[in-house]
Amino acid sequence: MSTMETDSPPHGALGCLPGNSIAVLAPHPDDEVFGCGGTLRALALRGADIHVAIVCDCPTFGKTDSSDLAAVRREESMAAAEKLGYPSPEFWGFADGKLAGDLPALQARIRAWLKKLDPDLVLAPSVWEVHNDHLAVIEATLRAMADDGSGAQLAMYEVGATLTPDTLVDITEHMGENNSP
Repeated sequence: MSTMETDSPPHGALGCLPGNSIAVLAPHPDDEVFGCGGTLRALALRGADIHVAIVCDCPTFGKTDSSDLAAVRREESMAAAEKLGYPSPEFWGFADGKLAGDLPALQARIRAWLKKLDPDLVLAPSVWEVHNDHLAVIEATLRAMADDGSGAQLAMYEVGATLTPDTLVDITEHMGENNSP
């Protein structure tokens, strides 16, 4: 049985994704770092204008009062942003675990944010993710971008579920960097 070329991973990798104005949607604090942190570092070093939105306050891990944890997670995302070289994220404060029930509000928020930023590249979680919040973010993003008609490119990143890539970014040179920009 032969494999179609389109079913194979790419044979090479880009040094960076194209784009000067970048909008990143992360369902939770840390998804932007685990999912596309190396790419964000490469974009930052290239001088791209990067905007990150953290959609949910933070995973509650079954706790009823997660305000202290939410503050810690926000601080961690801001520290990661500084280390990787882009501005602190926006925190939208949607309830963790409940995005699927807030799709119209989430879609409207994403649409307004993208219209304000007018990015040429949007990074969002993959459609293959298994976490409900991740799936809600990509669904709302796809709908908002379809409504928008801006022509921005969409690049999806993986967090919790492996995806078969059609584009790779080589982040080797950014691994182990110890200095903030």
